[in-house]
Amino acid sequence: MNIKHSFLFILTFLLLSTTACKTKKGIATSTEGKLTAESVQKRLIKNQLNAEWLVGRAKVSINGGGFAQSGTAELRMRKDSVIWMSVRKFGFEGARALITKDSVFLLDKLNRRYAAEDLSFLSKEYNLPASFSTLQAMLLGNPIFLGMGEMQLEEGDAQLRLSNESNGRKSNYVVQTEEYRLEQMIFEDTAEKQTLTNTYEGYSTLADGQNFSYIRTIDVDSPSTGELGLRLEFTKIDINIPTSIRFEIPPQYTRMK
Repeated sequence: MNIKHSFLFILTFLLLSTTACKTKKGIATSTEGKLTAESVQKRLIKNQLNAEWLVGRAKVSINGGGFAQSGTAELRMRKDSVIWMSVRKFGFEGARALITKDSVFLLDKLNRRYAAEDLSFLSKEYNLPASFSTLQAMLLGNPIFLGMGEMQLEEGDAQLRLSNESNGRKSNYVVQTEEYRLEQMIFEDTAEKQTLTNTYEGYSTLADGQNFSYIRTIDVDSPSTGELGLRLEFTKIDINIPTSIRFEIPPQYTRMK
């Protein structure tokens, strides 16, 4: 698998991990003086990262399907506007992408080719829903609530678990009790025999006091993909510092079909 395919793999699973099973939102009713699913969900929303700009670097590794790849990724994002990504291998840039609210552009710099598609191409290519807002939330490390009916709450010694189930689709959110940090999001579709597990680790406080998960793992198990794993380990993060975002398609590049 070359770096172009690796980049598409990364982009696909970032989207996959945040867009499965979207339905109408529903949460449990709060009871005064008692911990409820609603109060836990509100704390998660209150603690989510807010940033107008995000700039970072990450180590990336992918395993599964008979292959393994690793490299480094650079990210620049402006809230509700644009996401820019670049992937390098052995110090050489292999792929660059620009994602807007309705389009995806990709440069395969190794083979001097490019792709320009509307965002729905990810749905057509991989049979997945695609949303700029969900990809943005994933990069920020924020929870995506898929509310499929009333949520249930289970309390443990060090963790809380929010869960719901409807029509063979299950959602689980594992929350750390002390600071209400999101530790896992697990989505299961029993009809499609597909499970997606997102794990958030390595939390650290940013300069403005907000918490950020520096280590993310995404594990996928489905009949079409088998078992696949993606790990992102951020090595640098800056927020709310405006930066330039440039993306040009060289005239000598040919369009991918």
